[in-house]
Amino acid sequence: MRKKNFLIILMLLTCQGSMFSQTIINQDFFFSTQNQIDSFAINYPNSVWIAGDVYISGGDIKNLNGLSSLDNIEGSLMLYDTDSLVNLVGLDNIDTISYHINITNNQMLKSLKGLGNLRAMSGILRVNYNHQLTTLEGLNNLLYVGAMIAIENNEGLNTLTGLDNILFTNKLAVSDCPSLKYLKGINNLQIVNDLII
Repeated sequence: MRKKNFLIILMLLTCQGSMFSQTIINQDFFFSTQNQIDSFAINYPNSVWIAGDVYISGGDIKNLNGLSSLDNIEGSLMLYDTDSLVNLVGLDNIDTISYHINITNNQMLKSLKGLGNLRAMSGILRVNYNHQLTTLEGLNNLLYVGAMIAIENNEGLNTLTGLDNILFTNKLAVSDCPSLKYLKGINNLQIVNDLII
C-alpha cells in the first residue's frame, strides 16, 4: 500500500511541477486525418497539457509525429480503427495519461513504440484486435496502471515483454492471443484482485 501511495504522490508532484511551463487546453481532441495530426504541431509547437480526451481514428493516418509537443493527457487516449499506422512514434513525450488507454482494431500496428515515456495511468490499459502486433515493447517505462490491464484478441502477440516494469495493477486479463506461449513480462507485477488468463 505504501508503494502505491508513493507512486501516486510522485506522479502528482511531477505533473504539478510541469504544468507551469505548459500550454493547458481544456477540450477534447478528435484526429481523423493525417492533416489534423500535422496541423497540431503547427498550432501548438510548445509543450501541451490536454485537459480532456484524445481520440485518434482514421484510415489515412500514417504517423503521429505532429503530436510530439503533447506531454500530458488529463483524460483518456483512444486510438482505434486506423489502417496505416504502424507504431505510436510521436507520442514520445507523454508521461502521464490520467484515465484510460484504448488501442483497438489498428490493422497495421506492429509496435507500441512511442509510449516509452509514459509512467503512470489510473484507469484501464486495453490493447485488443491489433492482429499485426507481436510485442508490447514500448510500454517499458510504465510503472502503474490503476484499474486494469486487458490484452485481448491480438492474434500475432507472442510475448508480454513490455510490461516488465509495471509494479501494480488491480486486475490483469489476457485472452484470445493464440500466438502467446509464455507469460514472460509480468514477473514484477503485483495484482491486487483478479488474474484472468
